[in-house]
Amino acid sequence: MPWSRFQKLRLVLERRKLAEEFPQNDIKWIDPSGDTKIELEVTTNRNNVYRLRLHVPEDFPNSVPELVVCGSPRPMPEWDESHENHTLERRGDLINICHNYYRHWSPRDNRIVDVFKKGRQWLEAYETSLKTGRPMDFYLDDVDLPDVPVSENTCAFQ
Repeated sequence: MPWSRFQKLRLVLERRKLAEEFPQNDIKWIDPSGDTKIELEVTTNRNNVYRLRLHVPEDFPNSVPELVVCGSPRPMPEWDESHENHTLERRGDLINICHNYYRHWSPRDNRIVDVFKKGRQWLEAYETSLKTGRPMDFYLDDVDLPDVPVSENTCAFQ
């Protein structure tokens, strides 16, 4: 889908912010003029390398973008929707990270770089959870959420 003039300008700003925040990381823009995806290689504190993929929604920046783990040093669990793991319904065979409560998403205040930072936090919590056996939500500060299905993107952590 072609981007509007405003969306193109916003994506240029987002690209600049990503490069500033993650200067040493491998950032890959896929189909920047259509079904845009952004991949970022992230190294955790345990020196494991993951690849996160952000799917830019058609109405960007108005909707919460999906963030999936598309590369990992070992197979990822078969998790689906889960408050405890901060995950949404899988996107294909990939874990879909719940990074923001959709009602708290602000096109003005939230940036793609913030989504990737949340993804990095999620990966750190994931690795720590594997090591300690504690649930992921023990490591991710959760906000009070209404009692609605996870599929409504109710997960959030700060």
